[in-house]
Formats: sequence, structure tokens, C-alpha cells
Amino acid sequence: PPAEASPPATEDSSDPPATEAEGATEMQEVDGSPSPRDAAQNARGEDEKAVRRRAAKRRTNPSYVAVLPSEEEEEEEEAQEALPFRIGDPVSDDEGHVGILRYVGRPEGIRAGEFCGIELERPRQGLGDGELQGVRCFQANSEDTALFVRRHQLRPPPSRDPNTLLDLFTSPGALRALLAMQRLVRGAAARRRVRSIRMQLEAHGGRFAAVDKRAMLTPEEHAKTVEDLAKYLAEGLESDVEKARAAFAWNCSHIKYDFKMLRSGKLRNQDSESVLKKRWAVCSGYARVYDDVVEAMGLEVVTRRGWSKGYGLEPGKQPRGKGHAWNAVKLEGEWGLVDSCWGAGYVADGAFVHEFNDTNFLTPPDLFLEKHFDTGDPDNQLVAQPICLMEWTNLPI
Repeated sequence: PPAEASPPATEDSSDPPATEAEGATEMQEVDGSPSPRDAAQNARGEDEKAVRRRAAKRRTNPSYVAVLPSEEEEEEEEAQEALPFRIGDPVSDDEGHVGILRYVGRPEGIRAGEFCGIELERPRQGLGDGELQGVRCFQANSEDTALFVRRHQLRPPPSRDPNTLLDLFTSPGALRALLAMQRLVRGAAARRRVRSIRMQLEAHGGRFAAVDKRAMLTPEEHAKTVEDLAKYLAEGLESDVEKARAAFAWNCSHIKYDFKMLRSGKLRNQDSESVLKKRWAVCSGYARVYDDVVEAMGLEVVTRRGWSKGYGLEPGKQPRGKGHAWNAVKLEGEWGLVDSCWGAGYVADGAFVHEFNDTNFLTPPDLFLEKHFDTGDPDNQLVAQPICLMEWTNLPI
């Protein structure tokens, strides 16, 4: 039989059949619509451009905050823990701008989520006074100080950062280091004080040794009255400095500090007659006897009163109680400072230790000021630049 006739050939009969996707692509290319692949690429490009535009706008306008978060971002934000700051707390943002937290919430009419309003310490150009996109959130005290940020941008202020100098200096280790440094400063000051006084004593040619010995061995019959004592101590002495020294040495060696009376709070009479009879006194009694004896020698002398850094004082705290007393004597036209109470000894373990200490005679004013503060005329400090009580309290002991 005759062969079966083959179908007539067409122009596209030699091409393989097109798939459904390719066919769809060809149709879309025909009518001008982009393919799904091109549409995805175009969408990503538009998102990147929008992000760049918004970032540029933030740089040129710090108050620009009209960035609408996605639903996923809002849900993530709401799921975060409670805000660790309260209204009125000092805060800073992620760029280090410090201020006070004045507002936290969602402004009415703004579909942009939650905002935190900070009133900055220093104004920044381009900011407002607490208004966000026409909605009043809070009222700042001045213009260009209201900054709005997201909660995740809030930071503790610099003073609450554990790496700041304030926290470093208030840590236990730092306090121990500061105390050690204070001990070094105190030791250096004490050594300087002793060296200065020794140089001063050497300048007098060692003549105080004989004066001190004679004063300490004063017979009792010459120490019953102020006049008799002054006459005996001044006998054979040529200079006013030696006379002032003799009175100092007698006071320190013959009068004991009445620590028990001080602790009881019941002070006995501290006039010269009573002290010469009892030979016990507190600072005011030492100062009164020295004042009367030196004045009887014909020298100009006064009693000074104020505060001292002595027994019971806590470093860094202002002193309390009835204060301290010492003397100022005028020698060769200049005033000198004398503390015969401290020159008589010191208190240790609740008892007085009677031990002569000549470093409290004519002590240089700058060194004397380290432990004595005159509450009268600041010029009584006898230094070029007098200091106030707070400055004196903070000096090393």
C-alpha cells in the first residue's frame, strides 16, 4: 500500500516546543511587563536606594525620624525587656549625646512606633523643643535640645559607664590605692616638716639645749606664781627667742595633758593659777599659762583658737567639739606660732604619753597650717595665701 503521507512542514516545526515558563516570559516581553527575575532585582535596588536616601537625610537633619518600621520590627521591639530608664534619668544616645530622659511613648497620629525624647545638656542645630512631626511630646527648656531616638539607642550616661574615671576611682581597688597614696603623701609631708624644723633649730646654733635644760630643772619655789616663774626663766637670757623658748620648755615638761578630764566633758578651771597648782591642763590651760608667762617677760603674745588635726579626727571630715588653742608670739618684729600642748606629748591607747616635742615651737606657718586652722582672721594663718576650712579639711594629715 502507498506510504502514509507526512504532515505538512511549517516554519517553526523544526524548533523544540517551548516550556510554560518560557512561554510566559515571551508573552511578558511582548506586552512590555518585566519578568519575575527582573522584578526581584529591581525591588532590591529600589530598597537599597531608599535606605541610602534616608541615611543621607538623617545626616543632614538630626531631627528626621520619619522611618516607618516593618511589622516584624515593631513586634521585636515590643517583645524587648522593660526600658531600664525612667523619666528624669540621665541618659545618652548611641552617639554619646548626654541629656535627661523626658518622654517615652507613641506620639498620637504618628504611625512610627515608640520614641524616647531626650532633653540634651547642650543644644544641637536642627533639633526642636520637644515637638515631633507636629505632635507635642514634651516641652524642652530651650530650643535645639530635644532629641528623639528609639529605645535601643538609649545608653547609660558616661558617669554610669564602668569604664569611666569616676567609677574607676570609686572602686574598692582604687580606694585602697588612694589610701596608700595618702599615706605616702603624709609621710613625705612629715619628713619635710621635720627637716624644716631641724634646719631652723640648727640656725639658732644649738643654744636651746642649755635653755631647755634650765627650764626643765626649774625649782618648785620659783614656779608658784606667773611672776616668779617668768622672772626665773628670763634670768640670764639675752634674746626674746630664748625667753619664748624657755617658757615653752617649762610648759611642755611640767604640765601634763588631762585626757581623762577631756573625755568626761567636765572641764575644770584652766586659768594660770589653777594650772600652776594642779599641773594638769587641756589645750586652753597650756595656752593661758604660756600667754601669761611670756607677757610677764615683756613680750607681745596672744592666744589663738581654732581647729586641729589631732586625736579622734577622721580624715576628710570637718572637726567637731570645742576646738583647740595655741599661741602666737611676736619676736624681732614677726609673729611666730607655738603649741606647748602638743609639745608636751601625745595621746595613745586612751592615755597621755608625756614626751617633750620641740617641733611645735616656732613651726613654719605653712607646716603649722597643715594641722592647725585659725577660725579668726585668715591673716592669722601667717601664709601668703590663706585657705578656707574646707580646703584645710582636705589637706593630708
